[in-house]
Amino acid sequence: MASARGSRACWLVGCPCVGGAAPSCRDEDARHRRREDEARRGFLERLSAQHVQVIAVAPEYFRVLEASTTAGRTFTSDDRATSSRVAVVNQAFVEKFLPDAQPIGARVRVAAPRQPRELRQVIGVVSNILEGDAIRQQFKPVLYVPFAQSPVPLVHVLARARVSTDQVARALRADIERLDSDIAIEALMTLKASFAFDGDYMDLDHMELGKGAAAAPTFAVVALVLAAIGLYAVIAHSVSQRTQEIGVRIAIGAAARDIRALVFRDGMTLVALGIVAGLAASLASNRLLQSQLVGVSPFDPVTIIGALLLLTIVALMACGVPARRAIRVNTVVALRQE
Repeated sequence: MASARGSRACWLVGCPCVGGAAPSCRDEDARHRRREDEARRGFLERLSAQHVQVIAVAPEYFRVLEASTTAGRTFTSDDRATSSRVAVVNQAFVEKFLPDAQPIGARVRVAAPRQPRELRQVIGVVSNILEGDAIRQQFKPVLYVPFAQSPVPLVHVLARARVSTDQVARALRADIERLDSDIAIEALMTLKASFAFDGDYMDLDHMELGKGAAAAPTFAVVALVLAAIGLYAVIAHSVSQRTQEIGVRIAIGAAARDIRALVFRDGMTLVALGIVAGLAASLASNRLLQSQLVGVSPFDPVTIIGALLLLTIVALMACGVPARRAIRVNTVVALRQE
């Protein structure tokens, strides 16, 4: 599958032409029309000279990128150059310009440099995809138009396939050569690789953020191992310091499970204090984390519960060796220890 894509920056001005009430002489209808007129004028003032990205795409574009349609429809082969002017907007566009209005049926006037203004009707809303700051989820408002109605000289072809990248590249080159041997191919690369070269997608700062995100699991594992080692060292030291006490407990009849419970209670007390401090620090840093996280909430109960369970399991394992050592304490030697 493939789709053509072209992009240009445009100025969007205009207002949604939402259908009004049927003509009537009743005062209620007149007031309703006045309210609609005021709403249109207010919308025009908000949209005046707003910079919006306009992208010309083929009908398959949204299917190739697996974008979900949240309202209306996307383009079809019937949206030709001679057809009525239509547009599809993303969710960010709706949230910014049409938060309290019905997007389907709204009309926007698009003005591009050195091109006549066009009045287009919104026929669909799609999820936010690619365009904008996807790393921080700061998606830009985007207005998509049919490529047949707004051709551009530079075209991006997107292809999704189940074969290798090399096979796709060879097939694309052959198809383009067959269509027109004079067409110049600037580059062939995966969508992921294009992030580093296309300013519409990702900049160098975001590449560094991506590297940091990829290394985060490694740092988390290292931190967990260090925490386990530290907990083991503290509990082992505590057991060695309390050898005489443990010997006395055993001498007066303490069972092995009682000694084991004593050691585990000390260890889990430390873990509980650490969990409380960690949760407090996490809640305090929520606002800072909000701008760094992608696709997750800074306070995710499922993630927090999972982390607590994992930490508890590791803590129990770290307490196991000192507990066994405490159970095997020689009572005579322990009582003689100063």
